[in-house]
Amino acid sequence: MNEPAAVHEKLGSLTLPFIVNQGQVDPSVAFYAPTFAGTLFVTHQGELVYSLPGKRGDGRKSTRKAGQSVPGWTLVETLIDAQIQPVAEQPATAQVSYFLGDDPKRWQSALPTYATISLGEVWPGIELSLKAHGNNVEKIFVVNPGADINDIRLRLDGVSALTTSNNGAIKAATDYGEIRFSAPVAWQEVAAQRMPVRVAYALNDQEYGFTLGEHDPALPVMIDPLLQSTYLGGTDSDTARDLAIHATSGDIYVVGDTQSIDFPGTTGGAQESVSVGWYTFVARISADLT
Repeated sequence: MNEPAAVHEKLGSLTLPFIVNQGQVDPSVAFYAPTFAGTLFVTHQGELVYSLPGKRGDGRKSTRKAGQSVPGWTLVETLIDAQIQPVAEQPATAQVSYFLGDDPKRWQSALPTYATISLGEVWPGIELSLKAHGNNVEKIFVVNPGADINDIRLRLDGVSALTTSNNGAIKAATDYGEIRFSAPVAWQEVAAQRMPVRVAYALNDQEYGFTLGEHDPALPVMIDPLLQSTYLGGTDSDTARDLAIHATSGDIYVVGDTQSIDFPGTTGGAQESVSVGWYTFVARISADLT
């Protein structure tokens, strides 16, 4: 039987398909993706509606007592002054069927699913696509030559304040605690290699965009606020302090602290196993998360 950490790792790295709405959910929804962290709904107008569970026992900061149940809540992400046309891309092998109640008119069989949703050229010269993973949703911006990075503006409804953390992530305060959007990563493709570009969030009240550092204006820039998702850790307390991505290989380096005696080690490492107490770790994860 797999250990809990191994199970979490497999679930977190899964790519989950988007399901076509053919009447089984609200008609304003074009596509949706159930993830282990909640459900993302993509509306015909291009709003991203995150339906999140009410029970907040997952480590996020909250003033509520541990394990206390609260009503489910939603976070709505709106692209400001954007032209949006959600289109499904990359058909997935999975099909989904719904049999709601005893009315055959409400039944849906063999609905198609897709790995990617393209929102098209949402601002002049700027394209946006979505992918769903086990515990997050990945937004991929492509800023083509001549496009204005300042056109990217998104508003978050359902939060009371936005701030940035020391590692560049967005901290969003809500009535049910604090959630985070990971620090963005940006790069350009040069001779089949990823060349990193400095990028940071630009906040304005409940809106955010990006600022870019020096880059080649003749090449597209890719911006990915949630580059990839995986699970690194054991069954006790684990904290990631910082991460970096190798410019050419795409390998991910993570530094942090762990109190888990089953934290994964590797043969030949500085310390292949741990015992009781706190330890500092430096981990290298391959670009494909294996």
